[in-house]
Amino acid sequence: MVIQFLFTNTTIISLIVGLLTAISLSLLSNFVVFRRQSLIGDAFGHIALPGIALALWLKVDVFFGALAFLILGSLLISLLERKTGFYLEALIGFIFLISLALGKVFIAEEELIESLFGGLSKTSLTDFFLVFFFSLIIILLILKYRRELILLTFSEELALAQGINKTKINFIFLLMISLAVTLGIKIAGALLVGSFLIIPPLASGLLAKNFNQLLIFSSIFGGIATILGILFSFNIDPGPSIVIFQGLIFLLIFIYRNIFRS
Repeated sequence: MVIQFLFTNTTIISLIVGLLTAISLSLLSNFVVFRRQSLIGDAFGHIALPGIALALWLKVDVFFGALAFLILGSLLISLLERKTGFYLEALIGFIFLISLALGKVFIAEEELIESLFGGLSKTSLTDFFLVFFFSLIIILLILKYRRELILLTFSEELALAQGINKTKINFIFLLMISLAVTLGIKIAGALLVGSFLIIPPLASGLLAKNFNQLLIFSSIFGGIATILGILFSFNIDPGPSIVIFQGLIFLLIFIYRNIFRS
């Protein structure tokens, strides 16, 4: 009876899906920000648009269309990086612009709005299991490659000197971004998914004294903002509301650190 109640209550399903997504994205966000690639979430959110258009045309879940194009984009970016030697940020920007143009051409206006701002209020039981599975993959990849990710984030020269395969780790990083953005699009949409990869680590960075604390605090702040955003979204899709609460949490911590602790 309890399980049946849980999966027939849209709000509780949305809370669980939102919380799982927030935790996995917030963990990953620390590597994004400290790699100085804060806008990668926005870029990948728009790389997903052609996949969303294809999914809508085929009448399948946009989750799968977005994921397919994001993985394809990651493979293409990784291939171009290896073959051209261009900076990763430039190649991401290139794929982003092409994808944005394709998405605008093939997605109808009303469908474009939903893909840009999310649709967590329409979360299903299938979405729950998909989010759980992909969130688990992201967390396991972070745990497995944590040392390599940290070294490449803070000292690329040291990482290379220790024999770390930069191309491999960069591809794993892009793969995690692809999974994270696919999850984030369900909650906040392509336009706002970048907030999950920027704001939580900025807020935690005001308090954390080491990288482990960054990981913990960002997950907590991301989770709190998501719960509050869903509960106080007042019958609208909670994506914008979640982002507002993320900003409020950052503002409150900033005030606490710079006024009450000074």
